[in-house]
Amino acid sequence: SGCGKSFVNLSPISNANVNTFYKTQADINNAVIAAYAMNKGIFINNLAAQAQLDEVRSDNTSDDARIDNFTNDTGAEWWYWSWDQCYRAIYACNVVIERAPDVKMDAGLQNQYIAEAKFLRAIAYFELVQNYGGVPLVTTTPTDLSASAVNVERNTVAEVYALMVDDLLFAS
Repeated sequence: SGCGKSFVNLSPISNANVNTFYKTQADINNAVIAAYAMNKGIFINNLAAQAQLDEVRSDNTSDDARIDNFTNDTGAEWWYWSWDQCYRAIYACNVVIERAPDVKMDAGLQNQYIAEAKFLRAIAYFELVQNYGGVPLVTTTPTDLSASAVNVERNTVAEVYALMVDDLLFAS
């Protein structure tokens, strides 16, 4: 009770953390690799939930009658897992997009890293908009976990596609 916030709000000194990690070109490269890994997770994690939603709806395979019959049961695991993995990937992309400009490195390489992250973010938003229509656009990493900060409104389908187009144009 006698300590101020500066005493209890410390970054861990025993390992890397968000406050001390993104300092070098190698750190940003690692963040890009993490963004690729999280994007890959959209299609392979949780029993390949996104692949289920993509492929079972096609004539390529048949596995879950709800998906095969185009019944959007958002209380079922496939939809939850897809949503979760897409937003995890978006978070990893946003880290690169936000942190890379603050790191002293070759400008061309810095631009490439940001372009890769924006491309990957567009892929994640494409999967989301295909499954859910309008979804919340999260373009920055959260700094506040209060209810008002995390309970965000859905954006329109047009707004989601507009962000995707902007990201893809930057990437190209």
